[in-house]
Amino acid sequence: MIAAITGTFMNQLFKNSPESLHWLPGALAVGIAIALMGITNCYHPPAGATAYLAGFYSSDAVRVGWWFMLYPILPVAIIMISVAILLNNLARVYPVYWFTAAHMAPTSSPEPIGHKESVRESRRSSVSNDASEVDDHIENEGDAESAWIAARIHELEHELHELRAKQNQYEAERLQTSPSSAV
Repeated sequence: MIAAITGTFMNQLFKNSPESLHWLPGALAVGIAIALMGITNCYHPPAGATAYLAGFYSSDAVRVGWWFMLYPILPVAIIMISVAILLNNLARVYPVYWFTAAHMAPTSSPEPIGHKESVRESRRSSVSNDASEVDDHIENEGDAESAWIAARIHELEHELHELRAKQNQYEAERLQTSPSSAV
């Protein structure tokens, strides 16, 4: 939409310009649209083509004018976003947070090989057994970092639960196949 608005604005700005400047609205539209995408931190290179098409001085672009943003740009953008959200939410929850802090907390570094016991202990100590305590912290603090920490804790709790289930399954299988169970 940023590119469509920019291109249409440039087209309307140069609507009555001399024929020697008909190349200028398209070029300015692309440059300004890229600058605005940089300011808003939402780069989308194909949007440069949208800005160029809207800003390109042609009889069709002049005739359509400001309606270019409402049709075809707006319906196509809504359809693309709807399909993306639908497809991304089939297998996972995405996006987890619509608005996040610019600097997210770093993820844990890879664990060194051979330190399985220390890894298990660090995972056990990092997982909170009381989820309500984390939720209270988020309600009191209300910042994105707390939300990220809470999401990470819940993820680790889920991972720990899966690991314990696998461990119990492995031990049950081992007991069934041990020679002492045959007696």
